[in-house]
Amino acid sequence: MKKSRDFPSFEVLVATLPANGYALKLRPDSKTCAHLAKAAGLSNISMLEADIVLKRWRRDGVELIGQLRADVEQPCIVTLEPVFQQINQHFSTKFIADGSSLSIPVGRVDRELVLDPEGEDPPESYSHDKIDVWPVVCEALFLAIEPFPRIYGARLPDDITGVLQDGEPLGAATSGFSPFAVLEKINRDD
Repeated sequence: MKKSRDFPSFEVLVATLPANGYALKLRPDSKTCAHLAKAAGLSNISMLEADIVLKRWRRDGVELIGQLRADVEQPCIVTLEPVFQQINQHFSTKFIADGSSLSIPVGRVDRELVLDPEGEDPPESYSHDKIDVWPVVCEALFLAIEPFPRIYGARLPDDITGVLQDGEPLGAATSGFSPFAVLEKINRDD
């Protein structure tokens, strides 16, 4: 995610984290919501809020736990009519300082790194004793957005050629269209 002046940032100094954790509420203004909507490919973000707690994790790590709520609008992939989605997403991330002993991967066997796809994500790293919480919130938001929004009952027309349905191109049986026949004709004309 690229940073710019308009992109939100909220850095927390790790050295000043209280022993019982640090709670914060992020409520961006409409300009920031519009910027995030554009970055996410949305039509609008009418509401966005995140409740976050940062607390110490192990010796020199930090755990970020949050609850994200948002109301987003995006165009339907079939009709382009607005589709509304309410997001209520729990998220968490662990951070370790650059050069920490916790950064040595567990499960390393003979110079190969073994990752469990169902397992926990490895911790993120931070430097200069600061963690910016906004990229974590934005990632949680972007991952929670429906990738292919569709209004209930919206369908593509049956006569669209080149779209597969049950392994056969739509319209191929009725129109006789074949992209390979077009290519063959082009090659014969040369």
